[in-house]
Amino acid sequence: MYRNESTIRNKMHDIHAVVGVTSLPFGLLYALTGVMLNLTVVFQIPTVLLLYKGDTNALLKDINIVNITEKPSGVEALMPNISDVIKQIESNSNNTVSFVSLINYGNDNAFYSLSGSVQNTFSGIFNKYYSVNTLSFPQELNKEGRNVVVDGVVMLYSVHYGTFAGLDMRFLFFVLALFICAMIVGGNVLWIVKRQKRAANPKTLATMRALTLGSCVGVIPATAIVFLLERILPVSFETRSVAIEWAFFLVLLVYSAAGFFAKKHKPFIGYGLLMSGIVTALTVIADWIMFAGTMLDLWQYGHQVVLAINLAMAVIAALFLGISRLMLVEKKTNNEDSVIVESKAVIAK
Repeated sequence: MYRNESTIRNKMHDIHAVVGVTSLPFGLLYALTGVMLNLTVVFQIPTVLLLYKGDTNALLKDINIVNITEKPSGVEALMPNISDVIKQIESNSNNTVSFVSLINYGNDNAFYSLSGSVQNTFSGIFNKYYSVNTLSFPQELNKEGRNVVVDGVVMLYSVHYGTFAGLDMRFLFFVLALFICAMIVGGNVLWIVKRQKRAANPKTLATMRALTLGSCVGVIPATAIVFLLERILPVSFETRSVAIEWAFFLVLLVYSAAGFFAKKHKPFIGYGLLMSGIVTALTVIADWIMFAGTMLDLWQYGHQVVLAINLAMAVIAALFLGISRLMLVEKKTNNEDSVIVESKAVIAK
Protein backbone atom coordinates (compact mmCIF):
# COMPACT_ATOMS: atom_id res chain seq x y z
CA MET A 1 0.00 0.00 0.00
CA TYR A 2 1.31 3.44 -0.93
CA ARG A 3 1.09 5.91 1.97
CA ASN A 4 0.82 9.31 0.30
CA GLU A 5 0.53 11.35 3.49
CA SER A 6 3.51 9.72 5.20
CA THR A 7 7.17 10.74 5.45
CA ILE A 8 9.55 10.79 2.47
CA ARG A 9 11.26 7.67 3.75
CA ASN A 10 7.97 5.75 3.94
CA LYS A 11 6.92 7.03 0.50
CA MET A 12 10.17 5.88 -1.09
CA HIS A 13 9.95 2.55 0.72
CA ASP A 14 6.39 2.04 -0.57
CA ILE A 15 7.38 2.99 -4.15
CA HIS A 16 10.38 0.66 -4.00
CA ALA A 17 8.32 -2.25 -2.66
CA VAL A 18 5.19 -1.81 -4.79
CA VAL A 19 7.09 -1.29 -8.04
CA GLY A 20 9.44 -4.16 -7.22
CA VAL A 21 6.56 -6.61 -6.73
CA THR A 22 4.56 -5.30 -9.70
CA SER A 23 7.42 -5.45 -12.18
CA LEU A 24 9.17 -8.55 -10.79
CA PRO A 25 8.51 -10.85 -13.81
CA PHE A 26 9.56 -8.12 -16.24
CA GLY A 27 12.62 -7.27 -14.13
CA LEU A 28 13.80 -10.88 -14.07
CA LEU A 29 13.20 -11.26 -17.82
CA TYR A 30 14.94 -7.97 -18.63
CA ALA A 31 17.92 -8.67 -16.36
CA LEU A 32 18.40 -12.26 -17.57
CA THR A 33 18.29 -11.42 -21.28
CA GLY A 34 20.52 -8.38 -20.69
CA VAL A 35 23.15 -10.50 -18.97
CA MET A 36 23.03 -13.08 -21.76
CA LEU A 37 23.39 -10.42 -24.47
CA ASN A 38 26.37 -8.92 -22.65
CA LEU A 39 27.94 -12.36 -22.30
CA THR A 40 27.71 -12.87 -26.07
CA VAL A 41 29.83 -9.73 -26.49
CA VAL A 42 32.28 -10.86 -23.80
CA PHE A 43 32.74 -14.29 -25.38
CA GLN A 44 32.87 -12.90 -28.91
CA ILE A 45 36.11 -11.00 -28.24
CA PRO A 46 38.28 -14.02 -27.25
CA THR A 47 36.59 -16.10 -29.97
CA VAL A 48 37.69 -13.62 -32.66
CA LEU A 49 41.17 -13.26 -31.18
CA LEU A 50 41.93 -16.94 -30.51
CA LEU A 51 39.91 -19.05 -32.96
CA TYR A 52 39.74 -16.61 -35.88
CA LYS A 53 43.12 -14.89 -35.39
CA GLY A 54 41.41 -11.49 -35.26
CA ASP A 55 39.52 -11.98 -38.54
CA THR A 56 36.05 -10.66 -37.73
CA ASN A 57 34.81 -11.13 -41.30
CA ALA A 58 35.53 -14.87 -41.08
CA LEU A 59 33.42 -15.11 -37.94
CA LEU A 60 30.55 -13.22 -39.57
CA LYS A 61 30.77 -15.47 -42.62
CA ASP A 62 30.48 -18.61 -40.48
CA ILE A 63 27.28 -17.35 -38.84
CA ASN A 64 25.80 -16.24 -42.19
CA ILE A 65 26.07 -12.50 -41.55
CA VAL A 66 26.96 -10.68 -44.76
CA ASN A 67 29.25 -7.65 -44.67
CA ILE A 68 29.22 -5.79 -48.00
CA THR A 69 32.50 -3.97 -48.54
CA GLU A 70 32.14 -3.07 -52.23
CA LYS A 71 32.91 0.57 -53.07
CA PRO A 72 31.18 2.70 -55.74
CA SER A 73 32.58 2.04 -59.20
CA GLY A 74 32.06 5.59 -60.45
CA VAL A 75 29.49 4.55 -63.09
CA GLU A 76 26.03 6.00 -62.57
CA ALA A 77 23.02 3.74 -62.99
CA LEU A 78 19.25 4.01 -62.81
CA MET A 79 17.96 2.55 -59.55
CA PRO A 80 15.13 -0.04 -59.61
CA ASN A 81 11.88 0.80 -57.87
CA ILE A 82 12.25 -0.23 -54.23
CA SER A 83 8.52 -0.96 -53.93
CA ASP A 84 8.78 -3.57 -56.71
CA VAL A 85 11.68 -5.28 -54.93
CA ILE A 86 9.71 -5.33 -51.66
CA LYS A 87 6.67 -6.84 -53.39
CA GLN A 88 8.91 -9.49 -54.94
CA ILE A 89 10.14 -10.55 -51.48
CA GLU A 90 6.76 -10.46 -49.77
CA SER A 91 4.85 -12.24 -52.55
CA ASN A 92 7.09 -15.32 -52.54
CA SER A 93 7.24 -15.94 -48.78
CA ASN A 94 5.86 -15.05 -45.35
CA ASN A 95 8.35 -12.21 -45.02
CA THR A 96 7.29 -8.67 -44.14
CA VAL A 97 9.85 -6.00 -45.02
CA SER A 98 10.37 -3.45 -42.24
CA PHE A 99 13.78 -1.87 -42.97
CA VAL A 100 15.54 -0.91 -46.19
CA SER A 101 19.19 0.20 -46.44
CA LEU A 102 20.65 1.65 -49.64
CA ILE A 103 24.32 0.88 -50.33
CA ASN A 104 26.19 2.83 -53.07
CA TYR A 105 22.89 4.34 -54.23
CA GLY A 106 22.95 5.79 -57.75
CA ASN A 107 25.89 3.61 -58.79
CA ASP A 108 25.93 0.42 -60.86
CA ASN A 109 27.57 -1.28 -57.87
CA ALA A 110 24.58 -0.50 -55.63
CA PHE A 111 22.79 -2.93 -53.32
CA TYR A 112 19.47 -2.90 -51.49
CA SER A 113 19.53 -4.46 -48.04
CA LEU A 114 16.01 -5.46 -47.00
CA SER A 115 15.17 -6.93 -43.61
CA GLY A 116 12.07 -7.61 -41.56
CA SER A 117 10.11 -10.28 -39.73
CA VAL A 118 8.97 -13.75 -40.73
CA GLN A 119 5.25 -14.26 -40.20
CA ASN A 120 3.93 -16.99 -37.87
CA THR A 121 7.18 -17.13 -35.92
CA PHE A 122 8.10 -15.88 -32.45
CA SER A 123 11.19 -13.91 -33.37
CA GLY A 124 12.06 -14.93 -36.92
CA ILE A 125 13.79 -12.27 -39.01
CA PHE A 126 15.34 -12.22 -42.47
CA ASN A 127 17.86 -10.11 -44.36
CA LYS A 128 18.10 -10.15 -48.15
CA TYR A 129 20.45 -8.32 -50.51
CA TYR A 130 19.39 -7.16 -53.95
CA SER A 131 22.05 -6.34 -56.57
CA VAL A 132 21.27 -3.41 -58.87
CA ASN A 133 23.89 -4.61 -61.38
CA THR A 134 22.29 -8.03 -61.91
CA LEU A 135 18.71 -7.12 -60.88
CA SER A 136 18.61 -10.22 -58.70
CA PHE A 137 19.31 -11.60 -55.24
CA PRO A 138 22.89 -12.98 -55.48
CA GLN A 139 23.23 -16.45 -54.01
CA GLU A 140 26.57 -15.66 -52.37
CA LEU A 141 24.91 -12.84 -50.40
CA ASN A 142 21.67 -14.69 -49.63
CA LYS A 143 22.64 -18.01 -48.14
CA GLU A 144 19.97 -20.59 -47.47
CA GLY A 145 19.35 -22.01 -44.03
CA ARG A 146 19.46 -20.56 -40.57
CA ASN A 147 22.22 -20.38 -37.97
CA VAL A 148 21.56 -21.26 -34.34
CA VAL A 149 23.85 -18.45 -33.13
CA VAL A 150 21.95 -15.80 -35.08
CA ASP A 151 18.58 -17.27 -34.11
CA GLY A 152 19.56 -17.32 -30.44
CA VAL A 153 20.78 -13.72 -30.39
CA VAL A 154 17.70 -12.55 -32.32
CA MET A 155 15.43 -14.31 -29.84
CA LEU A 156 17.21 -12.64 -26.90
CA TYR A 157 16.87 -9.23 -28.53
CA SER A 158 13.17 -9.85 -29.24
CA VAL A 159 12.45 -10.79 -25.62
CA HIS A 160 14.65 -8.01 -24.21
CA TYR A 161 13.02 -5.22 -26.27
CA GLY A 162 9.56 -6.71 -26.67
CA THR A 163 9.69 -6.69 -30.47
CA PHE A 164 8.07 -10.14 -30.61
CA ALA A 165 4.70 -8.60 -29.70
CA GLY A 166 2.35 -5.94 -30.96
CA LEU A 167 2.02 -2.31 -29.96
CA ASP A 168 0.06 -3.12 -26.80
CA MET A 169 2.78 -5.36 -25.37
CA ARG A 170 5.51 -2.91 -26.36
CA PHE A 171 3.68 -0.14 -24.53
CA LEU A 172 3.45 -2.40 -21.48
CA PHE A 173 7.20 -3.06 -21.70
CA PHE A 174 7.76 0.71 -21.84
CA VAL A 175 5.65 1.32 -18.72
CA LEU A 176 7.33 -1.51 -16.82
CA ALA A 177 10.75 -0.12 -17.79
CA LEU A 178 9.70 3.23 -16.29
CA PHE A 179 8.66 1.32 -13.15
CA ILE A 180 12.16 -0.14 -12.91
CA CYS A 181 13.62 3.37 -13.20
CA ALA A 182 11.27 4.57 -10.43
CA MET A 183 12.34 1.66 -8.24
CA ILE A 184 16.03 2.54 -8.70
CA VAL A 185 15.43 6.22 -7.93
CA GLY A 186 13.26 5.31 -4.96
CA GLY A 187 15.99 3.02 -3.66
CA ASN A 188 18.59 5.78 -3.96
CA VAL A 189 16.39 8.29 -2.16
CA LEU A 190 15.58 5.72 0.52
CA TRP A 191 19.29 5.10 1.05
CA ILE A 192 19.95 8.85 1.31
CA VAL A 193 17.09 9.57 3.73
CA LYS A 194 18.07 6.65 5.91
CA ARG A 195 21.65 7.89 6.28
CA GLN A 196 21.29 11.65 6.27
CA LYS A 197 20.62 11.70 10.02
CA ARG A 198 23.97 10.09 10.65
CA ALA A 199 27.13 12.12 10.91
CA ALA A 200 29.34 9.48 9.30
CA ASN A 201 30.48 9.81 5.66
CA PRO A 202 28.86 13.19 4.83
CA LYS A 203 30.83 13.49 1.57
CA THR A 204 29.58 10.12 0.33
CA LEU A 205 26.02 11.09 1.20
CA ALA A 206 26.34 14.46 -0.55
CA THR A 207 27.80 12.81 -3.65
CA MET A 208 25.00 10.25 -3.85
CA ARG A 209 22.37 12.95 -3.35
CA ALA A 210 23.86 15.18 -6.05
CA LEU A 211 24.32 12.37 -8.59
CA THR A 212 20.80 11.04 -8.01
CA LEU A 213 19.29 14.49 -8.45
CA GLY A 214 21.46 15.63 -11.36
CA SER A 215 21.51 12.44 -13.42
CA CYS A 216 17.81 11.62 -13.00
CA VAL A 217 16.73 15.13 -13.95
CA GLY A 218 19.43 15.61 -16.58
CA VAL A 219 18.50 12.61 -18.71
CA ILE A 220 15.13 14.25 -19.53
CA PRO A 221 16.39 17.50 -21.15
CA ALA A 222 19.29 15.54 -22.69
CA THR A 223 16.82 13.26 -24.47
CA ALA A 224 14.67 16.24 -25.49
CA ILE A 225 17.68 17.99 -27.05
CA VAL A 226 18.56 14.80 -28.96
CA PHE A 227 15.07 14.78 -30.52
CA LEU A 228 15.42 18.44 -31.51
CA LEU A 229 18.86 17.92 -33.08
CA GLU A 230 17.55 14.90 -35.01
CA ARG A 231 15.06 17.26 -36.65
CA ILE A 232 17.12 20.37 -37.34
CA LEU A 233 20.58 18.99 -38.22
CA PRO A 234 20.87 18.36 -41.99
CA VAL A 235 21.40 14.80 -43.16
CA SER A 236 24.40 15.96 -45.20
CA PHE A 237 26.22 16.90 -41.97
CA GLU A 238 29.02 14.29 -41.89
CA THR A 239 29.43 14.02 -38.10
CA ARG A 240 25.71 14.28 -37.43
CA SER A 241 25.36 11.16 -35.28
CA VAL A 242 28.51 11.95 -33.32
CA ALA A 243 27.31 15.50 -32.62
CA ILE A 244 23.96 14.19 -31.36
CA GLU A 245 25.65 11.66 -29.07
CA TRP A 246 27.99 14.30 -27.65
CA ALA A 247 25.09 16.69 -27.09
CA PHE A 248 23.29 14.06 -25.00
CA PHE A 249 26.31 13.28 -22.83
CA LEU A 250 27.31 16.93 -22.39
CA VAL A 251 23.84 17.97 -21.23
CA LEU A 252 23.71 14.99 -18.87
CA LEU A 253 27.18 15.83 -17.57
CA VAL A 254 26.24 19.48 -16.96
CA TYR A 255 23.10 18.53 -15.05
CA SER A 256 24.96 15.89 -13.03
CA ALA A 257 27.54 18.52 -12.07
CA ALA A 258 24.82 21.08 -11.32
CA GLY A 259 23.29 18.62 -8.86
CA PHE A 260 26.24 19.27 -6.53
CA PHE A 261 25.29 22.98 -6.33
CA ALA A 262 21.50 22.62 -6.10
CA LYS A 263 20.42 23.63 -2.60
CA LYS A 264 16.68 23.30 -3.26
CA HIS A 265 15.54 20.17 -5.06
CA LYS A 266 12.06 21.10 -6.28
CA PRO A 267 13.10 24.26 -8.17
CA PHE A 268 15.99 22.32 -9.72
CA ILE A 269 13.59 19.63 -10.97
CA GLY A 270 11.02 22.24 -12.00
CA TYR A 271 13.43 24.23 -14.17
CA GLY A 272 14.74 20.99 -15.70
CA LEU A 273 11.22 19.98 -16.71
CA LEU A 274 10.54 23.52 -17.95
CA MET A 275 13.56 23.36 -20.24
CA SER A 276 12.55 19.88 -21.43
CA GLY A 277 9.04 21.08 -22.20
CA ILE A 278 10.29 24.06 -24.20
CA VAL A 279 12.76 21.95 -26.20
CA THR A 280 10.14 19.27 -26.90
CA ALA A 281 7.66 21.94 -28.02
CA LEU A 282 10.33 23.36 -30.36
CA THR A 283 10.78 19.86 -31.81
CA VAL A 284 7.06 19.63 -32.56
CA ILE A 285 7.11 23.10 -34.14
CA ALA A 286 10.16 22.16 -36.24
CA ASP A 287 8.36 19.02 -37.40
CA TRP A 288 5.40 21.01 -38.68
CA ILE A 289 7.57 23.69 -40.30
CA MET A 290 9.86 21.21 -42.08
CA PHE A 291 7.69 18.11 -42.65
CA ALA A 292 4.03 19.13 -42.41
CA GLY A 293 3.23 18.12 -45.98
CA THR A 294 5.12 14.83 -45.66
CA MET A 295 3.36 13.86 -42.42
CA LEU A 296 -0.07 14.58 -43.91
CA ASP A 297 0.77 12.62 -47.07
CA LEU A 298 1.94 9.66 -44.99
CA TRP A 299 -1.28 9.83 -42.98
CA GLN A 300 -3.38 9.71 -46.15
CA TYR A 301 -1.42 6.69 -47.41
CA GLY A 302 -2.03 4.79 -44.18
CA HIS A 303 1.23 5.51 -42.32
CA GLN A 304 -0.10 7.14 -39.14
CA VAL A 305 2.94 6.43 -36.94
CA VAL A 306 4.88 9.61 -37.80
CA LEU A 307 1.98 11.95 -37.07
CA ALA A 308 1.02 9.94 -33.97
CA ILE A 309 4.54 10.31 -32.55
CA ASN A 310 4.42 14.05 -33.25
CA LEU A 311 1.13 14.39 -31.38
CA ALA A 312 2.48 12.26 -28.51
CA MET A 313 5.48 14.59 -28.22
CA ALA A 314 3.12 17.56 -28.06
CA VAL A 315 1.29 15.91 -25.16
CA ILE A 316 4.61 15.18 -23.42
CA ALA A 317 5.70 18.82 -23.88
CA ALA A 318 2.44 20.03 -22.34
CA LEU A 319 2.89 17.54 -19.48
CA PHE A 320 6.44 18.77 -18.78
CA LEU A 321 5.34 22.42 -18.83
CA GLY A 322 2.36 21.72 -16.58
CA ILE A 323 4.36 19.80 -13.97
CA SER A 324 7.14 22.41 -13.98
CA ARG A 325 4.60 25.18 -13.45
CA LEU A 326 3.11 23.36 -10.47
CA MET A 327 6.54 22.83 -8.92
CA LEU A 328 7.73 26.40 -9.48
CA VAL A 329 4.43 27.97 -8.36
CA GLU A 330 4.56 25.82 -5.23
CA LYS A 331 8.06 27.11 -4.60
CA LYS A 332 6.88 30.71 -4.97
CA THR A 333 3.91 30.08 -2.67
CA ASN A 334 6.15 28.51 -0.03
CA ASN A 335 8.47 31.55 -0.18
CA GLU A 336 5.52 33.93 0.25
CA ASP A 337 4.24 31.88 3.19
CA SER A 338 7.64 32.04 4.87
CA VAL A 339 7.76 35.84 4.39
CA ILE A 340 4.31 36.18 5.97
CA VAL A 341 5.31 34.03 8.92
CA GLU A 342 8.48 36.07 9.46
CA SER A 343 6.51 39.33 9.20
CA LYS A 344 4.00 38.15 11.79
CA ALA A 345 6.87 37.19 14.10
CA VAL A 346 8.40 40.65 13.74
CA ILE A 347 5.05 42.33 14.45
CA ALA A 348 4.50 40.11 17.48
CA LYS A 349 7.89 41.12 18.86
